[in-house]
Parts: sequence; C-alpha cells; structure tokens
Amino acid sequence: MKKFENIISDDAIKKSNSFLSFNFTKDSQQKESERYKSKILIIFSYHFIVQLTTSSNILKNDEERNDKVVEYLNRNIGEMRECQLKKVILLTLLKITEIYITEQKSDFKFINDILSSILNIPIENVSGSYGNGVNYGNYGFYDYLPLYPTILKLATNLIKLSPLASGNLDGTNLLDITSQHFFAAAQNLNLDDEDKQSYLAPYINSSIPELNTVIKVLLDRNPDPSCLDDIANIFEKWMKDKNSQVRICSALIMEKTLDSYIKSMKIGGEAPSKFHQTGSMLGKVVPRCIDSN
Repeated sequence: MKKFENIISDDAIKKSNSFLSFNFTKDSQQKESERYKSKILIIFSYHFIVQLTTSSNILKNDEERNDKVVEYLNRNIGEMRECQLKKVILLTLLKITEIYITEQKSDFKFINDILSSILNIPIENVSGSYGNGVNYGNYGFYDYLPLYPTILKLATNLIKLSPLASGNLDGTNLLDITSQHFFAAAQNLNLDDEDKQSYLAPYINSSIPELNTVIKVLLDRNPDPSCLDDIANIFEKWMKDKNSQVRICSALIMEKTLDSYIKSMKIGGEAPSKFHQTGSMLGKVVPRCIDSN
C-alpha cells in the first residue's frame, strides 16, 4: 500500500505540473504516456490484490492509505474512457464495498462521491469509449452498457452502507437516474437492426434483477407507502411508453417492486391497517396492458 501511495502522489505531482507546462514536445508526450501506464498499473494491481487478499488484510491496512487508493480509483472512473478499465475499477470498488458489508463496517467515506461518479457514466456513449473521436465499440452506441449491471450492484452496496440516520441519501433521485439510463437503452429494443438488438438485449435483461435489488434495498430502508408512491411515480411514465418492450420491462419491475413492498411492509400496529394504493396502482398498470397505443 505504501508503494501505491507513492505512485499516486507522484501521479498527482506530474498532473499538476502538466497544467503549468506549455511545452508540447515529444518529451512531454512520453511523460504523459508513462503517467498513463502508471494509472493502469495501479488500477489492475489493486484489483488483483483486492480479489485475492482476505477481507481482514484489506481492512487492517492504514485507513488513510486505503482511502487514498479508493479516492484515486473513483476519480479515474470518469477520467478513463476505455470500457475495460472502467469495468476493472467498478469491480474493485464492488469488492471493497462487499468487504465493508461482510465485516459490518459502517465508516465507508465515499458513498456519495462514488454514487455521483457511477451515475454520471454515460451509458449511451455515442462518441466512442476509446477517445480520439473513434468508436471501436459495438455498433457505435451504448459502448458502456455492459457496465450497467455492475454499476447497479455497486449502487446497491453503497445504499446498504449509507447510514439511515445521516439522511444524506436521496433514494428517489438515485432510482430516477438509474431508470432513465435503463429505459433509454430499452427504447432501442424494437429497432429493425438485429445486430443492435442482439447487443442490447442481454445487458438489459441482466440489468432488470439488479434494478429490482436496488428497489428492494430502498424499500427495506423505508417500508413506507410514500416510498412506494415515489417508486410508482418514476415507473408510471415508462408503463405508458409507446415502445412495447419498455412497457413490458417496467411492468415486470413494478410487479417485483410490489412483491418486495408486501414482504417489507408490516400491516397493522403503527403501520397502515391496509394497502390503500390498490386503486391507484390498478389505474396505472391495467390500461398499459390493454392499450396498444
């Protein structure tokens, strides 16, 4: 970890110096190349360490050093354009959050920072994920869609790690952003291009269970009728979308949402004595099933 800290510190110095330098020579390009290689070294090395080292060994490292590496990885989610590098960073952070959950640690410092970073990853990356205006991805769009199931898993872990008492987590806004990404991709499922269909479908299908898990965790944290109303309001517009595949996906998600709500909600006592939203839910869902428009 000390070596990682030194490389990260050195990288920060080189980066700050590059902003002050106006010498765009071959030498500066070489330095930038070396800096890029150092980034890749840190990203892959720490991923390897986290995957193979026991949880206790990860947590017993100096907290400040651990924080520097996590902060560095989070910063590079946005800076690295290559999909594979983003995936490695996401998997590393996913493993770290799993360790914190397993060890019942409640002092993870980067919940909101990482949530902001991963929710800002442009899933519909039409400009290409390899830079220089060249797209080597799949059919020129949604190059980052393969990352989405992992993004949702990481978001779920971060929600679990967020202290209930802090009140810093806006679950409704988080769900709204994630559903926007998901359904924007799902709206392309009825395209005539079979190649695009075959590329999109597996990632959309594998994202549905992860989106359901995000919703379940939000309901477990707040098993209240108002929380269910917020979720229903988010998905209502997708249940009346013109695209039939979008309507099917939103209906499946709402079905699972109601199942999670019933299991987390305790009827009676201080809770509601009955399920008051039956009428409104039927009004939102049933027309979507019979109206072809």
